[in-house]
Amino acid sequence: DAAAQVRAEEASLKRHHEKALEEALAAFDCTAAGSMRASHREKLCRELSDQFEGFKNRKFLEAEIACLNVLQQGAKEKAELLAAIASSGDNGAGKRAQKWGGHFAEDF
Repeated sequence: DAAAQVRAEEASLKRHHEKALEEALAAFDCTAAGSMRASHREKLCRELSDQFEGFKNRKFLEAEIACLNVLQQGAKEKAELLAAIASSGDNGAGKRAQKWGGHFAEDF
């Protein structure tokens, strides 16, 4: 199931992000000093979370575009096949292909 795979990948990505965030905050805590430390730590957390969300959104958008490209290519190949069948006059297959082509063209 594709949806389950996406959820699993998202969960894995989130776990890796959380681990990296912990490591970044540990490094920050070891080096940061002064009265502004807490506010800078909060700012670092916000910025890293925003970066993660942006990365995740870009990855999902890229995957969606890839899926749409596959569907578009399939529609193109189907249309070419239907046109070839329609032009061949193969025992009525051409008329059925024209009927199917008109019906399926609305799907894309």
